[in-house]
Amino acid sequence: MELTLSNLYPSQERLSQYGFNNNQNGLILVEALGNNLNVIIKIDKDFTKIKVDVLDSETVELYQPFYTKMVTNYSTHIKTKVNDLVNEILETCFIKINLQETLLKYCQEAFPTVIEKPWEKWPEYQTVKATYNNKWYALFMKVPYHKWQPNSANTSLVEILNLKLDPKVITNLIDNEIYFKGYHMNHKTWISILLNKQTDLNKVKELINESYHHVTKQKIN
Repeated sequence: MELTLSNLYPSQERLSQYGFNNNQNGLILVEALGNNLNVIIKIDKDFTKIKVDVLDSETVELYQPFYTKMVTNYSTHIKTKVNDLVNEILETCFIKINLQETLLKYCQEAFPTVIEKPWEKWPEYQTVKATYNNKWYALFMKVPYHKWQPNSANTSLVEILNLKLDPKVITNLIDNEIYFKGYHMNHKTWISILLNKQTDLNKVKELINESYHHVTKQKIN
């Protein structure tokens, strides 16, 4: 069984408390189900998927009734037990967040802000302007990853946030994993931040504050 973790963001502390351990591919949890059966739950290192298997510890083989439509009282019991465990993990250790919506809301609540979709060709692009001087301090975009990073074969859309910052701050942040030179922006004064499960939300909010201050020259309380 495999589940996609769309818009679900992990609490590393809670996952650790739940019993997950690190391995080379991400996190793993092994729980006894009784009668020599163990459930093995693996979360990939990018926190995009959960893979669930049930293993017979005596034969070291997969417990096939878990994977088939064959119904017995015991196989139904095992499936229910595993589903309950997975649901408990999702509810306990993950938070449902849409990063773009969360950050747009933060901008609106933190500063006098105007949010617009100025381009008919790119309706998913949203500019964030300070009402103080009508200047952008943030730009949200969705772009194919391979266009943003030409050496990649990944064609899926990714969300990025462009912020205007002091060039020295940008230089110190660039890691080409989460923080990149501004996409289709001035590389010296704009930075692009990849919005995914590795993004530090609190850090991004701090940078939004800095960007607002940078374009308005106003101090932030």
